[in-house]
This record gives sequence, structure tokens and C-alpha cells, in this order.
Amino acid sequence: MRLSPFRRSLPIAVAGLLLAACTIIDQRTFAPPTTGPQQAELERLRSLPALPLMTVRFTGGELDRAAIRGAVELARARRADARFEVITPIDMAGSREAQAEALRQGRADAEVVATALAEAGAARDHIEIGARSDAGAAPREVRVYVR
Repeated sequence: MRLSPFRRSLPIAVAGLLLAACTIIDQRTFAPPTTGPQQAELERLRSLPALPLMTVRFTGGELDRAAIRGAVELARARRADARFEVITPIDMAGSREAQAEALRQGRADAEVVATALAEAGAARDHIEIGARSDAGAAPREVRVYVR
């Protein structure tokens, strides 16, 4: 029995229509939506280098201003328009009161380091201060990153 050309092409046409309605599954299918200011903040944090230019620990002594000056000169020698990110790591494992106190102290410590960077020759508008949670951070520690 011989099939008409219409009957031979009907399964191919139906298969083509079914395949046209399919969606290809890839990485974007399961990715969460990325919108809002939080995404911009995450992208900024991801852009930080893995290692800081320097780590300042407040252990009761004076700041080593010569080391800070040397770090600023090194960063500006590599990039004249270097931007400095002064980040205070905060341990978020404690109580809310302990976290608030650590954030307050971290902000004050970051201001001291930012002032020392400015005195060492970094442009004040190229210095940004922030905080980030870090379970392994030492108490009263400030990290300086260069972008």
C-alpha cells in the first residue's frame, strides 16, 4: 500500500511543531533572577582581589605609617588612579549586640586606616570604607584592597 505525500510529511510536520515549542535547558534556566541593588553590591565584592594589599591589626600599638606610605606608593606606582577599599571583616557568629559593637569598632578602625591612607598620598575620593562578614577574621582587623 502506497502512502500519499501528505500522509508521509504529516509526522515530520507534527514533530517540527512539537520541537519548536521546546525550551533548551541550560545554566540560565536554574539561575536565580539577578536584579536590584544587592546584585550590584555582590558584583562589587566579587571584583575585590583575593588578597589584600595590607592587613592592619589593632593590637594596642601605633599604626606603622611608613608601611602604609610604602603600600600606597606601591599601589600608585602600579596604577596611578588606584582606588582603595578599606574593608572591616565582621564575625557574624555572636549576638546582635556583639555584632553591632564589632561593626561600630570596625567602622572607627576603618576611619583611622582611611585617614592614614589619605595622609600617605591616596586621594580621599579614591578611598571607600565598607564591612563584610568573615567568620575567620581576627578581632579589630582592617584589610585594604586595591582596585
